[in-house]
Amino acid sequence: MIIVVFGLPGTGKSCLARHLAEDTRALYLNTDITREMLNKQGKYDKETKREVYEKILEEITRPDAQRRTVIVDGTFSNKSFRHMFNKRSWELERYLYYIELKAADHEVKKRMKKDRAYSEADYSVYKKMKAAFDYMPEQHLVMRSDKLGINEMKEKAKALFNGKRTDSATVRDMQVR
Repeated sequence: MIIVVFGLPGTGKSCLARHLAEDTRALYLNTDITREMLNKQGKYDKETKREVYEKILEEITRPDAQRRTVIVDGTFSNKSFRHMFNKRSWELERYLYYIELKAADHEVKKRMKKDRAYSEADYSVYKKMKAAFDYMPEQHLVMRSDKLGINEMKEKAKALFNGKRTDSATVRDMQVR
């Protein structure tokens, strides 16, 4: 199973993804960490972003990763990046679940004043990305991290990939197999 936790910077996706990975003993892959590993800090052009997502796809394809649940943490702001993961999960015959995190602008602004490991984004980056974000039309789990606590979000996420319905406004995962 591959779980993609995505959304704009500051929405809480890394917090949720790390907690889920720890709870489920999943392999945790993060676009910011991968960018640093590739020595691409500060580079956010489309080609560099594609290189980061391709490196994560490479990691997912490794034999040891194929035997584990994988949680990918990134903005996935462009639908072409989501398409790359849809295609790869199909090729690997693995279920793919998308979980989008959102938060109110004022909450994101407050969060971005704190030091955040690996992330280079600030509030101006958030606003810029928000204006250009390719929103996902397919049904997927959407949660508001400014309205839900971490334990509630973890339970809703686990219910999603355990095949149970949640009371979220958007309840159906996007399974690709």
